[in-house]
Amino acid sequence: SDTSFESIPSEIQKLKNLKELHFIGKTGHYIEFDGFDGISRLERLEVLKINHLYLRTVPKDTEKLPHLRELYLRNAHIAKLPENIGDLSNLEVLDLSENDLLEFPESFGKLKKLKKLYLRDFGTAEVLPLSFEYLEDLTLNGKNLDYKEVLSDISKLRNLKKLTIIELRNDKPFHLPKEFADLDNLEELCLYHSEGMKDLTELFDIISKLKNLTRLDMTFYEWGLK
Repeated sequence: SDTSFESIPSEIQKLKNLKELHFIGKTGHYIEFDGFDGISRLERLEVLKINHLYLRTVPKDTEKLPHLRELYLRNAHIAKLPENIGDLSNLEVLDLSENDLLEFPESFGKLKKLKKLYLRDFGTAEVLPLSFEYLEDLTLNGKNLDYKEVLSDISKLRNLKKLTIIELRNDKPFHLPKEFADLDNLEELCLYHSEGMKDLTELFDIISKLKNLTRLDMTFYEWGLK
């Protein structure tokens, strides 16, 4: 039967005590709607998950939710984030994987309490602000990112415990900066499918200095090995 719908019912605004709201579409069957204008009225909302739906934009006034701790917008065809997304001062988990993001607003770097950030196939943005003091878990791959700059910024994330970088497909050599070895809290490192990851000796000179690393996952294409 056809269970699709075109909009979030406005009656949901009446659920004043709502702390979690999940709308999950069926994989491969996207539901198109223009968002929900009354979401800011759910003032107690702590978790908002809208995955596999054709959103195009972040639901209006999401950034006005004062208690929001977790925001999941995976595979929602989002091209642009709100300019004031940094107003989500209590946000700890953000998943923007599988979207069409063209850029990150300047305020993105103001999400100071962020602990987990998932950006797998997030879009074509070339610059990614990574000034998150408390970030512990980062999953990342972007088609147009300058990984030299990104890895330099990652090396400053002293609380990082888990890092996953996927599909580093470009012709430029992949190098970890010397400062990367200063990530004393890093416990898990996953580096997947890098064409530029050819000099393993240099790579492991850095990795071997990660004194608290307990899990290392490196998956290569055949041409990724020297």
